Amino acid sequence: MSKRGNSVFYSALILIIVALIIKNIYEANRLNRNGVYVIGIIENVKGASRGRGVNIVYMYKDSLFRNYFVTDQIHMSDKGRRFFLEIDTIKPQKFSIQFNVPVPDSLQESPYNGWDTLPVALYQVR
Repeated sequence: MSKRGNSVFYSALILIIVALIIKNIYEANRLNRNGVYVIGIIENVKGASRGRGVNIVYMYKDSLFRNYFVTDQIHMSDKGRRFFLEIDTIKPQKFSIQFNVPVPDSLQESPYNGWDTLPVALYQVR
């Protein structure tokens, strides 16, 4: 490849990387603006190349969602454990798991529209 060809290639690569970063920032901000909290249950945990592969299920507006993610913060023994998830009301399949907030036994399921704020006192957050 010529110097001009290399220059065009690297410029295109940089533009793609910048576009992906902007997209991720936009989606994270949208989750913060449109997010509600629901309870997710760990359905299955498998070994993965960079942590553990986790299947999680949750309900939002009478729809059941199943998602898969990889993390090193879940253990094989966590199957059946419940976590709060912040989900996007526009794209409910997008979520952020709240590892540091335990779900009290008194909460068995999420309301139809989820919670606008975490339904636990701040002193309960680990």
